[in-house]
Amino acid sequence: MKRLNLFAASVAATVSVAPAMAQDGGVIELSRDCEVELAYSAGTDHLRENAGVYAFGEDGYELVTPGSNGYVCMAVREAPNAVVPQCFDELAQGTHVRVFLDEGEALRAGEAFADIRARRAERFESGHYHPVDGHGVVYMMSDFNLVNASGNLLRVAPHVMFHAPGVSLDDVGTTTEVSLQNRGMPIVASPGPMGYLVSFVDHGTGTDRVMAACEGELPDLSTYAPFPPAGAGE
Repeated sequence: MKRLNLFAASVAATVSVAPAMAQDGGVIELSRDCEVELAYSAGTDHLRENAGVYAFGEDGYELVTPGSNGYVCMAVREAPNAVVPQCFDELAQGTHVRVFLDEGEALRAGEAFADIRARRAERFESGHYHPVDGHGVVYMMSDFNLVNASGNLLRVAPHVMFHAPGVSLDDVGTTTEVSLQNRGMPIVASPGPMGYLVSFVDHGTGTDRVMAACEGELPDLSTYAPFPPAGAGE
């Protein structure tokens, strides 16, 4: 059965304005400077000092800055008109980053997003990919988490994600709607082998650097509905 991530599953119930709909195609292309700053914006200022960074190049993702603190950051493309900055711990680099590197090559080879995502599921089922085995964190603290959730374009607030493959909302005793009313409550994102527990934070990082490096390059942010929606948790 197809699983929807937390954003897709709760859009209808929680977004109070009509979200913009993504069009076919829609790979967001950015300059190298913009790409790097956007990737780094996923992590804390402390983390970015020695983190590695991947940029989306002509043949897929390329390691442009090696890291020394166990983290790598990248602005992930896994849906049309979406770009999602993330900083991955060492545990995630054996699975999540490997998945995105493979998918970046496929995307540059001309494959469709839908076909790429279908193959991801097949590879987890076949054992080609394996869920993370242990505890850790992935940072998404950027103010520019531009997500395509089943055709709904969302600008997702800064947050931190904790590895939780196979965990469901029932396991943590809440619902997405309940958690959104109390900031800090856990939400399950992408339930399945790449699942997380998510906690939203109050402030993003690197916003000024992204705006300076990406001037005129980012999509029209007004076409992305805020998530959580305005008023959630008040």
